[in-house]
Amino acid sequence: MDPLGIVPAAASADDVESRTLAHMLDRLVARDPAPLDIARPPDRRFIGICPDHTLLACAALRHHRVPARLRVGFAAYFTPDCLEDHWVCEYRAADGWRLLDPELGP
Repeated sequence: MDPLGIVPAAASADDVESRTLAHMLDRLVARDPAPLDIARPPDRRFIGICPDHTLLACAALRHHRVPARLRVGFAAYFTPDCLEDHWVCEYRAADGWRLLDPELGP
């Protein structure tokens, strides 16, 4: 169980095995064919971790012709005095490369 009290649906149990964007999107749309900008209920979502979120963000930016790249390193902003491995996206803005962490809210 998640700290928010959300229990993943049984169909999500092997989402972690999805390695490509195409496979992730196929699974997501099979659960709910709604457009991707429509929020899905928890039982119809794709369950992922930072590499998955970063891949989706990078692909969306590139789809809109924004140069973007995946970056891997250690984040110090989750747990005090702890470095956790983490994936983020960098995208090219007018003033240079900007960091985007798709796991954090706006």
